[in-house]
Amino acid sequence: MKRINEMVLLRPWAMKQDTLVVMSQILERHLRGEKLSAEEIEAKLSDKRVDVPGYELIGGIARIPIYGVISKRASLFMNLSRSGTSVTDIQNDLKAALEDPNVKSILLDVDSPGGSVGGVAELADFIYSARGKKPINAYANGMMCSAAYWLGSAADKIYCSQSAEVGSIGVYMILQDYSVADHNLGIKTHVIKAGKYKAAGDESKPLTEDERAAFQEEINTYYELFVDAVARNRGISKEEVTIFADGRVWIGKKAEQMRLVDGVRTFEQMIAGAQIPSKSNANAAQKSADIENNTDIQTHKEGKTMELTIEKLKSDHKVLVDALLAEGKAAGVIEGREKAEAQAKAALDAAVKDAVKAETDRCAGIVAAMPLNARALAVNAIKEGQTTEAAKTSFLTAINSSAQSAGPSIETETDTTKAAQVKDDPTGAEHKKAAEAYQKEHKCSMTDALKATAKKRDAK
Repeated sequence: MKRINEMVLLRPWAMKQDTLVVMSQILERHLRGEKLSAEEIEAKLSDKRVDVPGYELIGGIARIPIYGVISKRASLFMNLSRSGTSVTDIQNDLKAALEDPNVKSILLDVDSPGGSVGGVAELADFIYSARGKKPINAYANGMMCSAAYWLGSAADKIYCSQSAEVGSIGVYMILQDYSVADHNLGIKTHVIKAGKYKAAGDESKPLTEDERAAFQEEINTYYELFVDAVARNRGISKEEVTIFADGRVWIGKKAEQMRLVDGVRTFEQMIAGAQIPSKSNANAAQKSADIENNTDIQTHKEGKTMELTIEKLKSDHKVLVDALLAEGKAAGVIEGREKAEAQAKAALDAAVKDAVKAETDRCAGIVAAMPLNARALAVNAIKEGQTTEAAKTSFLTAINSSAQSAGPSIETETDTTKAAQVKDDPTGAEHKKAAEAYQKEHKCSMTDALKATAKKRDAK
């Protein structure tokens, strides 16, 4: 009897592990000759039976069921249980719906634990490329796990029921080693091969480290494809995807919080036309048709009372609520920026005020220190930005130069007594020396010292 490992387990799977275990048990019993009824197999694998070919057209919505185990083509599982979907059938149904003029939008009705990775990446790319042609929504109608989520994430929007299981992002493979059991039974298997990794994972022999590494590399490659696809499809970073891409499933509202889905809905809401318009740039006529089919608008047109609550807004108009929240956050940012700008302006005004005061004090100091009849020197000192001390020095220099030149001198007083006193101290050195002594003794400014010593000198 051919071992179950060769038929089922020795391949990568993007599927909930418990489902794969049940499948392997069913096949193992089948290969032993234990025939299960269709009802028994159906009960083990799924609580839904899918025998509706193609898609169902409901009010302009093409409902495409993706139920049960996903495989690339019609498989043994589908033949055994009549509960499964092939990648090929899904793509054919999508193509037909996109070309059907009666189809206004497409709903992927998903209740699947996932399945084989074969063809899933290509189908997800096909769904993603169809965005913009017609709105495509995916609905987790019980379960959207692993390969099923890979496909669902490619739609414009994803919704789920409140008890739906969503996620299980990951890839795995199960390898069984019967070599010890065969040895105990007296069975010896010879594997004849060419190529280092040929027959790797054969259940009749132990797995080598090199073979394990090769299988791990294969699994990692599929996992990277999966994560990259979800990041692209959902419009989020790869780092954000890895937060929930750890094999766990998320239920209802939690799946929405983790950003795996865009909202929680009932199936009736999806069919009734309450779905949010797609991310794609649908034409104006299509958008008008979607609005016309909206149950809230129909209720309003019929004059009925419509109960509007926060919960209903969040449930039925998530995009609008999110936009309002985003606007509120943006307003908060703007408010914070305006506050910061106001604080900066106040600080600048204070700095300017301090600078003006400092400049006023400088000019007053220069004017106070200038000799009589020497306004031109004071104006020049102010224009040049001289400090008070520098202005005093320039005044003394000017006085000295004026006293020694043949031209008219600069007099500090008009009376001859004061003129004589200036003449007795032509450089002003004695006056300055007296002022410095006075400043040191009385601990005052040089300006006050100069004034005080000048009065003493003039009084003599």
